Amino acid sequence: MTTLVHRRRLPPVLSEPRGPGGTIGPALSRQLAPLTWVGWLSIVAAVAYLLSEAWTLLAQGGGPQSDSFLWLGVVRALGAAAAILAPAALELGYPGVGRRNARLLTGLALLALAVLLRPVVGFASDRAADILYQGSEVVVGDQPPPDPTMILIALHQSLDVGRELVTLAGWVWLCRGLLAAGSRPPWRLVVIAMLAVVVVDAAYNVAFLPALVDAGVWVGNVVTVVVGMVVGSAATAAAVILIWGARRGLLPTVAWRLGAAAAASLLAVWILALAFSFALQVGGLPGPEQVPVDMTLLTASTTLGDLATVLLFGACLAGLGRGPARRRVVGPRRRRFQIRGDQRLREASA
Repeated sequence: MTTLVHRRRLPPVLSEPRGPGGTIGPALSRQLAPLTWVGWLSIVAAVAYLLSEAWTLLAQGGGPQSDSFLWLGVVRALGAAAAILAPAALELGYPGVGRRNARLLTGLALLALAVLLRPVVGFASDRAADILYQGSEVVVGDQPPPDPTMILIALHQSLDVGRELVTLAGWVWLCRGLLAAGSRPPWRLVVIAMLAVVVVDAAYNVAFLPALVDAGVWVGNVVTVVVGMVVGSAATAAAVILIWGARRGLLPTVAWRLGAAAAASLLAVWILALAFSFALQVGGLPGPEQVPVDMTLLTASTTLGDLATVLLFGACLAGLGRGPARRRVVGPRRRRFQIRGDQRLREASA
């Protein structure tokens, strides 16, 4: 009796050194993952943004307050550049992220787009103001020229709401990508955190509701406030998911810890932003101490916000979302076939 055994060696397939999640990322090793068009576009956009901000800072160099706030503008520009570069950093730290976790890459790309739209909204508002005010100088008969202030405010609010909607979409897709990466906190915890943010924001805005409603563009004010509350709740959900992933010890641990630090900074920014707005509404402390208190809150809030984007950039570069050390391979299994000599063939009539 002859026994024929067909065997095939299965060599280990490691697309990344030490397996997925085993190292900090190919960006810090000899293997450099090729960037897709999303990564290259984010690099080009970040360079253009830095050049534009540098030109603006140099143009304002002769102002009376430029020396005291120049470093604040530089820090804000670097933080925005880090947010724009986040998609490229994610592709470097997580090879094939567009195929493995497209939601995570989409969320970061949308957040980067929202940062890029900030100067675009300002430029469009300024150009619209120049056009409308030039038209208002034309006097027809004895009628006074029209005042375009309300039109400009409504236009600026519409553009700003559109940018906030892009930010909201970015946070939602980022949450979905983080959930797919393995960080799945209890839904009750996420809902409680989101409701807490909405309740605090609503209580704060209700306290100053007469000022919002009495304005001529109260509809735009209310819409802006509601959209801002929704965006804040979505960002809080992403922060909770990041902190939960670090608590569970997901790999790479460095990436999730950096993400948790970024989430803590985001929560601190939200608290300081509320304190700054409250200080402006109530007038701060009486006397000459009012301005320093307001500026201190603004500086701390801006610095922490930029620190959060830098930490998130570092988390992406470290391989955020790459998963555990061993990943289940989805696909057809390879089998071993054993054929015995007397059982290989059967008669047709059998």
